[in-house]
Amino acid sequence: MSRKRTVKRFIYTLVPGGFLGLSLFFLPVILPLFFLCQQISKATKQVFLAQSTTLSWLGPSVVEGVELKVLEDAKPWVKLQRVRADLGLWQAISAGTENLCLDASGVDFSVAFDQVGNLLTQFPATGPEGAMGHLPLVRVEDSVFRLIHEGHPPLEIRQIKGQLLPDMTGYQIELCSSDPEWGSPKLKGYLTLIPEFSLNIHLEAGTIPVSLEKLHSIPFVGKSVWENVQLSGQTPLVLDLAIGQKGIDFRVDVLPTKVSVSIPAIQLEVQEAKGHVQVEKGKVTFDGLEGNALGGKIKLPKGSFHFEKGVQTLDLSVGAEAFSLKSLPQSWGDSTIWKLIPVDAKISGEAVLGASWTNRQPLRVGGGGKGKLYATLFGFTKAEWGLRLESQGNRFLVIPNLSGLSAPLPLPKPVK
Repeated sequence: MSRKRTVKRFIYTLVPGGFLGLSLFFLPVILPLFFLCQQISKATKQVFLAQSTTLSWLGPSVVEGVELKVLEDAKPWVKLQRVRADLGLWQAISAGTENLCLDASGVDFSVAFDQVGNLLTQFPATGPEGAMGHLPLVRVEDSVFRLIHEGHPPLEIRQIKGQLLPDMTGYQIELCSSDPEWGSPKLKGYLTLIPEFSLNIHLEAGTIPVSLEKLHSIPFVGKSVWENVQLSGQTPLVLDLAIGQKGIDFRVDVLPTKVSVSIPAIQLEVQEAKGHVQVEKGKVTFDGLEGNALGGKIKLPKGSFHFEKGVQTLDLSVGAEAFSLKSLPQSWGDSTIWKLIPVDAKISGEAVLGASWTNRQPLRVGGGGKGKLYATLFGFTKAEWGLRLESQGNRFLVIPNLSGLSAPLPLPKPVK
């Protein structure tokens, strides 16, 4: 064979082989963004975007700057700074994503609502056939969960870590946070992807300082609620949310041990309160609340505050022990009668109180109570009088009474 023919054969073999070798070597650099985004978008039926990838044939693989959204012009429903998978390009092509585990950091999961509570964030709707492919196990760290309700400061919980455990329809959520603003809370719940998006969250916050700004950040609870039932101090807090395409349900449980609870409508402030305060749609419920008030002790075994459709109503069962007569709000009594009692007498008794008001109508009260007024005179003798609490117009009146009152106490009638 001539030398010229040998050289030609070498060139014909080397050049295509070289190009093939170079292409195989550089394929994980050239192909990743296009191939990965296309394959994941196809599998999940949504738009998958990434800024950069580091892929090899045998793994591991890293994707950075990830966004998932339903449509090209929609806002992403989740962002991820960095995702690492023990998955190579060859496995992705040949075997798919079955039994895949993802380690995600810098996850930003946001859910947004308009002022009336309609869901603004667009989530993937996969349909009843469940064509989501095999959902990977997801481990997260250094992440944030954000609830945005127009008209409220956003509720943000940071420094989240944990895992999302996949099944046939979505993910079981098991997360915790070291965010001191929320007392290192725990988050549990379920993220449903098939047949349509829904999210159930149970958030248990540790003992946290309660401020008006923090309370306003709790979504779907109107500002007027926290203006009419004012809380301050430190307390554990539990938040339950059920978010779906058609609406939302929520419940906030405040479990105070030493918190101040103020109800301005009836000029009542309870110090070092403990018990249970629950907020749901249109309603605040008091259960077993007790503390210090008006120089004595107070118990609110049952109570509710309704705030739907612009009408606000308050119903309370109250037990009073050793209230100071001089500590009562001036609007609660007739100063002419009080001047007949020359000492700081004490009040104990029971009452059932009601109040109602709107943006256009002033406060009106109802209900009443009974009890006793007693005092030690000159350090020797103890005087006692009967006592009744009456509702008149927009105030309650504490009136000494020598005769007994009928029992049981009447429930307050709705104030119109």
